[in-house]
Amino acid sequence: MKKSEKRVPGRPRAFDKASALEAAIEVFWTAGFANASLDDLTFAMKISRPSLYSAFGDKEALFNSCAEVYGDRVIARVKTVIDNADTGRDALSRIYGGAIEMYTKPAPVPRGCLFAASLLSDVAVAPPLKDAVTQQLFRLEGAMRDLFERFPPPGTFPARAARLGYNTLYGLACRARLGIPAAVLQEDAETFVTLIYPGAEQLSPRLN
Repeated sequence: MKKSEKRVPGRPRAFDKASALEAAIEVFWTAGFANASLDDLTFAMKISRPSLYSAFGDKEALFNSCAEVYGDRVIARVKTVIDNADTGRDALSRIYGGAIEMYTKPAPVPRGCLFAASLLSDVAVAPPLKDAVTQQLFRLEGAMRDLFERFPPPGTFPARAARLGYNTLYGLACRARLGIPAAVLQEDAETFVTLIYPGAEQLSPRLN
């Protein structure tokens, strides 16, 4: 008599981790950290809570992974602009122009950037978020310093210009999150570019 085959327990359906992270980034970007519920996250990521915990850890660890992915993307875009720029004015204009375009894209709420969306409301709720975001902002400051070391601005040191540069970028993101129109942000960014590089041309609206 033929033995019956032993049934193998079903396995959870596999998922694309990169796609799940992209979906989580959108949720955090829209809602911030505190207001992004696990139900919202798992629904957007198309996974169960056990799968989320298994793949990413808890909600805070998931946000940290999102911050790293988002930070990598921003740094890569900035470096691409710098590598293809003929002047510091052109590079800085393109960085700000592309950022403002991204910050003001239509969404359920004004977008800003992922870090502005989280830190404007969530530092007191989850202080460790500050460390994750601060680390990414330091990386951005480093990328801006590369720009100013390659194209030294007159009248100030590259390190100081880099701090001012990323502070301005973050300020634009926060104000975009508040709903300030893109035209106003463009005007303010152009003023800063002109202060750093006198005679700067009008802002380019894209990063590439």
